[in-house]
Amino acid sequence: MTVRYELVLDFARRRRTAVLISGLVLAIGGTAALTRVPFESDILKLIPQGGPAVQAFQTYVDHFDSLDFVYVLFDAPPGHTISEYEDVVEAYFAELRTVPQIEYVDAAFFGPGRDWDYLLDRVLLLLGPEGARSALAKFEPENLEAALLRSREALTIPGTSVRELIQRDPLGLVLDLRSRFAGNKAFSQFDPAADGYVSSDGRSRLVIAKPIGPAFDATFCKELLDELADVEKRVRATNVVTNENDQNDEALPPVLIEVAGAYRDTLEAETLIRSEMTFNTFVSLGLLLAVVFAVFRSYSILLCAATTLGLAGLLAMVVVGLARGDLLAAASGGAAMVFGLGDDGLMLLYVRFLEERARGASLEAATRCLSQTVSSVFLAYITTVATFAALMFIDFPSLEELGRLVALGMLLSAGLTLFFVPAFLSFHRSTGRDRSPRLPRLAELVERRPTAILWTAGALTVASLLVLPRLVVIASLEKIQPHTEGSAIEDELEERFQLEKNVMLVLAQGPELDPVLEKHRTLERELMARAETVSFSSPLVFLPPSSEQAAVSELIVSASLTADGVSPRLDQAAKAAGFRPSAFRAFEERLSVLLDPGERITFDGLLQHGLGPVVSRFVVREDEGYLAATYLYPETDSDVPRLAGVVAAIDPSFLVTGQVLVNGELRASLLPQFLKGIAIGSVAVILLIYSDFRSVRLTLLCLLPTVLGLLWSAGLFAVAGIELDLFSIFGIVMAIGIGVDYGVHILHRLQSNDGRKLSEFLPWTGAAIALAAVTTMIGFGTLAFSSYQPLARLGVVVATNVLFAAFASLLVLPALLGERRS
Repeated sequence: MTVRYELVLDFARRRRTAVLISGLVLAIGGTAALTRVPFESDILKLIPQGGPAVQAFQTYVDHFDSLDFVYVLFDAPPGHTISEYEDVVEAYFAELRTVPQIEYVDAAFFGPGRDWDYLLDRVLLLLGPEGARSALAKFEPENLEAALLRSREALTIPGTSVRELIQRDPLGLVLDLRSRFAGNKAFSQFDPAADGYVSSDGRSRLVIAKPIGPAFDATFCKELLDELADVEKRVRATNVVTNENDQNDEALPPVLIEVAGAYRDTLEAETLIRSEMTFNTFVSLGLLLAVVFAVFRSYSILLCAATTLGLAGLLAMVVVGLARGDLLAAASGGAAMVFGLGDDGLMLLYVRFLEERARGASLEAATRCLSQTVSSVFLAYITTVATFAALMFIDFPSLEELGRLVALGMLLSAGLTLFFVPAFLSFHRSTGRDRSPRLPRLAELVERRPTAILWTAGALTVASLLVLPRLVVIASLEKIQPHTEGSAIEDELEERFQLEKNVMLVLAQGPELDPVLEKHRTLERELMARAETVSFSSPLVFLPPSSEQAAVSELIVSASLTADGVSPRLDQAAKAAGFRPSAFRAFEERLSVLLDPGERITFDGLLQHGLGPVVSRFVVREDEGYLAATYLYPETDSDVPRLAGVVAAIDPSFLVTGQVLVNGELRASLLPQFLKGIAIGSVAVILLIYSDFRSVRLTLLCLLPTVLGLLWSAGLFAVAGIELDLFSIFGIVMAIGIGVDYGVHILHRLQSNDGRKLSEFLPWTGAAIALAAVTTMIGFGTLAFSSYQPLARLGVVVATNVLFAAFASLLVLPALLGERRS
């Protein structure tokens, strides 16, 4: 194998021009290709896909399009109400309806375009059999006048809306229905009498728009948000709000207009990931190159590092991105990891080159001697590849991609290093003042204080084991979700409009609608029968099952009520109650539909009367049939698993999901997936090391620094109260292949056929290991400044592991080995 390495090294040195031109072509092509790779911002793509709660939530998102909305928040300045800015809101609303990317705009629950009369004319069907029986009793002569007298009392409440309501509904049938709505939390947050969706404090108003394009299309999102920005500019330019109570018509402070929702989240996540990728890539590479140049003061090795690392990171992202069709958020730190890991072999080879040059070897001879180190470097690369490749076998898509990206990057680093190092070293010209890092006191320390080193290591290990139970690992969606300005506005929307965060979704689907609705009716009845205190919203508010509507029709028939018979009776009762003649003409015109036993509320009827945007929150029709959702609102998180069990007991065919359930699946899958990743990575590393050394003892010695580094890091995190998330906990898997490299380099030199003592090569190899550890820490350490917190925590975890593993490799391992005499 050494002979083959010599041939490759010699070829790359002699054909340096061809090697460098090939690198330039790859760099140009890779850069062009990377600009075409989009970034995926869907948080569901970052988590395990196998759990039923995740699958149910994905079903909900795919069918209901509940995330594909734009939310426009109008927020009045302190001391003002949003009603003072009605002209601005209405002007924005009018402009918004003209935006070509917008399908429809929802500015008020009872807004224009929604024919609520379709439901009001069939209010008896909405009331159900029990409610309809009570409502029909109001039409009896002895009850009719009493109902009208109650309506007359209601006229003492000021406001034209009350008068109009009584004219259209003198018997209070809508009030009977209101009790049904009162228990429906989906609509209880908004006052139907208010002018739009207004917050409880009167300072904010919400307008909801449905775009025509999907929220995952970053190009469409940018076009849409640019249009909305233009809308705001036009509205502000043409609408200046003045204080009506101010005689000088002084202008009010401007209203704050904010846009939120999935479209803004997608664009900001895309921008965030690309900016993070640019920052991590250039900052980490710049710092690495600065360290390399500061240590070696050689332009040839500087250019070699820049070319090798830059190409490896770039090509890895291009290949993975083109193969998948996109890149996940984890990719923004992938290049930095490749930089921090890929330069280790380069450092080892260059230090060995300088070591041989310092001993008098010619440039050609020193380059050929690198073949003895290449095998050690390649083993280190392969062990790192193995541990990152282990992430590809766990059910965490983001970590799978990260593992795929870094593993490919390390393979590319290995190949590129083998060609570029000799090519660039061929330009090396010795001046007699070559700078080569050495740690001469390292060997002295190990020789003089081996017992103290081992006792200190043992004490740190015991202390880490004692505090390990205090380590906190949190598995939840919130911990891996990118935090942007748009997501902060969504949090504000939830607070201002008192929207429920802890929502359970219960889904039922089938080829026919009625059986699906019956399932939801059974769910409601069973929850009430079991005395569950959970609030809920269901599709039955707008769309009762056909069986219930038929039962109401039978009651209407049995009551023998007709429009012709009720109208004279109503006029007489109205006169007795003190109303003017024909006061309820609008209500009398509705009687023919209200009392028609053949009328029905249908899904198509709701859509035809403009109520699709409301009903589609509960029922959707797809090619395979219908899907309907009931929303449950548990009082506490602890109620969620219990309610999920209750729903499953009522009907196992229900799909139950919600954020708490998804988080529960994440926690449940964390340990098995973690153990799977650890097992695959560890077994692969152990087999690779053993196949190289053919010794159990040397294999265990190679692994020792890694084990110590992991324990000491975990102890530090436990003491410092640093919480680990889904990303950072799997940093342990990554650290296995990274930390073991340092032990490999030391043992390879010790086992090599040059017969040198540990103290003779440790100053050189130790310096190379220290430099490799520093550059690896830089590569991962730059991630600590990422605004994407999972990546930041991952960077801190791995950098800390690398630091401790390097200390263990440079001190504990040599102290155990002692001198190897020839």
